[in-house]
Amino acid sequence: MQSLQKNNTFILFLFLFLTLVIPKNSHGNDTDKRFLITPFENLSNIKSMTSYDVPEREKKEQSSERYTIDRFSELPRNLIEDEIVNLGASVVERQQLEQLMSESDFIRLSGLINPEQIKEIGKTSGATHILLGTITSIQTVKSKVKIRDTTIKTTRLTCAIRVRVIEIETGEIKFSGRAKGSVKYRASEFGDTVNDDAAYSAIEAAILDLVEGNRFQGFFSN
Repeated sequence: MQSLQKNNTFILFLFLFLTLVIPKNSHGNDTDKRFLITPFENLSNIKSMTSYDVPEREKKEQSSERYTIDRFSELPRNLIEDEIVNLGASVVERQQLEQLMSESDFIRLSGLINPEQIKEIGKTSGATHILLGTITSIQTVKSKVKIRDTTIKTTRLTCAIRVRVIEIETGEIKFSGRAKGSVKYRASEFGDTVNDDAAYSAIEAAILDLVEGNRFQGFFSN
């Protein structure tokens, strides 16, 4: 009888030990995800262009190549990268991404997808997934409100984005989502033209709308 009780106690102890020690997330590959996040493709007519230099690794002498980019494409990439890292996922480092950008038009023109290019980028960067983002539109709607003798002009700027995550090994789309963000301001604050700060705020709101969704949180936290 005592021997049976000892065996039951040992089995119970072993069960508790294995429950605590063995990770709950035991399907392996999920914890090995590494994301390459490209600059977003901006399909809208509203841009914010700037230029910067990327060192050329192939040449021995000190040299660099100048690239012109849209800051509205870079901003959502940076924002979404921060959110993904905060969820515990691994991403390709910024310096490595810049080097890949200097070697591949695919990274800078991420709307042009080729399965073989995706696999090659995966081999070079060590990424398991690539995140492709698109700013599908940046639109403004103007309105007027008259209060007594004063006319107040306001503008609502709305940014719409789309994000897809492709598994590099299979070429399958593992996540796809859309989101919108908007900001409202008076014409006297920024004038009649679209101000970069207003567009940045709308883009940031769109990214926030996306990352706060349960599907996004669940995919990138696994």
